[in-house]
Amino acid sequence: MTIDTNTFREYLTLYGTQLESWPQAARVQAKTVQHQPAFLALIEEEKRFERILRLRHMETAPTNLAQRIITMSLAKGCPLPQWSFTDILTSLKPAALAAMLILGFAIGFGALTIPEAHNQTTFSQSMTDDEGSVL
Repeated sequence: MTIDTNTFREYLTLYGTQLESWPQAARVQAKTVQHQPAFLALIEEEKRFERILRLRHMETAPTNLAQRIITMSLAKGCPLPQWSFTDILTSLKPAALAAMLILGFAIGFGALTIPEAHNQTTFSQSMTDDEGSVL
């Protein structure tokens, strides 16, 4: 079974350049074409990319980064949100709050009392023969 360059490139991206670490089916496909010039070029390109990634120094975020961002936003006049859930509840009119509670109860009880479909076969119906006697 032969493999096309797009699939080979996808396998290189997923599994790396060490064919031994590839899944068995992909490894079998790759070994049939790994010495062809087009596929060798793909392998070399991926190896260069892996070397670049290994040489890159990863920056770590300072421990106080979040505090610095908040401090800078406050210094620029960006206020933090000053509301809470209790603020929202206290701003509601009593009638609106009562309506929401009633609606919540209605939806909750309505979901519990959904009628069963009439065409469903129950266990007792499935245990009878054609004449209606229980098996």
